[in-house]
Amino acid sequence: MSKQEIIELLNSNAVKYRKTRFRKAKGELLKQLMELTGYKSSKSIIRYYSRARKHKRVEKRGRLPKLQPCDIEFIKSIWLKSDQPCGKRLHPMLPTWLQAYSKRYKIDEESQGRILSVSPATLDRVLSGSKVDDIHKANKQTISALKHSIPIIDTTRKIDVPGHLYADTVAHCGDSIRGNFVWTLTVTDDLTPLCLCSAGGVTCS
Repeated sequence: MSKQEIIELLNSNAVKYRKTRFRKAKGELLKQLMELTGYKSSKSIIRYYSRARKHKRVEKRGRLPKLQPCDIEFIKSIWLKSDQPCGKRLHPMLPTWLQAYSKRYKIDEESQGRILSVSPATLDRVLSGSKVDDIHKANKQTISALKHSIPIIDTTRKIDVPGHLYADTVAHCGDSIRGNFVWTLTVTDDLTPLCLCSAGGVTCS
């Protein structure tokens, strides 16, 4: 008998060997397998069955995950845009965010139901490996660089000459810069103080 035939024979009797409870019955089964395979010792067959049982794939138990990959992507997008809050803080935000998201993106009612049904602990587990630590670090580095590059006016010093101006811009675009809207530029002189405002229309696509 070839090696492949021996393996097939042992595999075909593996379930029968494991279900046999009495030692005498197992001994008789091992003797039969020894005669068919040509093994002189039953220990070789026992070791084979022990290795096969040890390497048997263990199926995960528990409930199947409710969230689909598309649901997780929506949760991650909302989580990042809301400054990466924990699950307890993100959970009450989701209804408001999903209501706004559903107007721009195609989120069906089933997906919304799955997202709103998860617990804060599940949110933490889903988002555990997606935290972006570089966002705050990059912002701090940018602010620090701006502080060193932009001269800061000392308000305690005396200003005798007009021309020290403060400027600010406001975009009257709501929550999106698409379409037609107006920019307002406000310039204030520190000495007079004279305030000038200028508005201009802009179209963005």
